[in-house]
Amino acid sequence: MWILRWPLVLILLVYVAACVFPAAVTTLEHVQIGNIDVARYSDRLSALGASATPLEAGLWYGAAVFLFIAMVRLMRRTQAFWAWLIGFALYGARWALWKQAEGGLTLDSQYPLADYAPIGVLLAVGLVILLVDGGDRAYWRRQDA
Repeated sequence: MWILRWPLVLILLVYVAACVFPAAVTTLEHVQIGNIDVARYSDRLSALGASATPLEAGLWYGAAVFLFIAMVRLMRRTQAFWAWLIGFALYGARWALWKQAEGGLTLDSQYPLADYAPIGVLLAVGLVILLVDGGDRAYWRRQDA
């Protein structure tokens, strides 16, 4: 199962970064800490921070924390599925808020696959995490015998 474990860890690390950066930009835009000008680095990030709400930032932060916990638990060979499930729920809630703000769940957009791919990939990662956790559980049961 180690061949599956490390790609999962890297994918979860990408998702953690993808959750932390927009949440941090949203926090900087709403709190106005010091002289930090996000627009200087990227106009898209600045627009994202201005349009996102504190609720969305909280969902991003929560998803990042639980996906990070799942990543660490995968590295330690303990059960990561339940931490992933909570992180997926928070990420999915943020995704659903974004889709609703765009007009709801439709397949009429120009790139429907690009809209659904992040949540689909995270769901597939969770299913593989469930398999890896099952393998780890079987290993630890054999060690007890």
